[in-house]
Amino acid sequence: MRVTAIHMHPKENNMTTQTFTLQPIGSVEADTTGFTLKIDEAYREGLLGLDQFSHVIVFWWGDQSDTEQARATLTEKLYYADDIEAGVFACRTPNRPNPVLMTVCAILHIDAVAGTIVVPYLDAEDGTPIIDLKPYIGMSDRVKTLTPSSWFQGWPQWIAEKEGDMPDWVMAKLMNIPDA
Repeated sequence: MRVTAIHMHPKENNMTTQTFTLQPIGSVEADTTGFTLKIDEAYREGLLGLDQFSHVIVFWWGDQSDTEQARATLTEKLYYADDIEAGVFACRTPNRPNPVLMTVCAILHIDAVAGTIVVPYLDAEDGTPIIDLKPYIGMSDRVKTLTPSSWFQGWPQWIAEKEGDMPDWVMAKLMNIPDA
């Protein structure tokens, strides 16, 4: 994946063009049995020590939303919040200028030799490119006190760890089920 960035240099006050490459480190394997992160052989050594953590932050490229129209989208009607439109930087839509997406996942199993990480859920499709992994570290990845937007008032503070922990109305909203 080659990305070209054109930006104003803050100190030199001129436009510069920069091209850089995002190299996928693997892909998502999703089927009826669950989700597996398949890490390419060249990057498997980077899994050393990840098995010491309970959760991983998965950064993935929203390739199925990577269109000119999706990249030009700056506001989105939120399917999970009645009559709310928000900017793409205020929601988790895959339609955004750069479709870099992330999900925090519980780690169920890691096989570093095979390059597989089994997770219970990932909101990515089969074949989605994985661009990075980071361990979830509570001290730096969690906020003790947060203020959610008005459209998240009344929602649970944490995502469910196991089936049945999330209220049915929340699951219906997240799964985009009408009349929830």
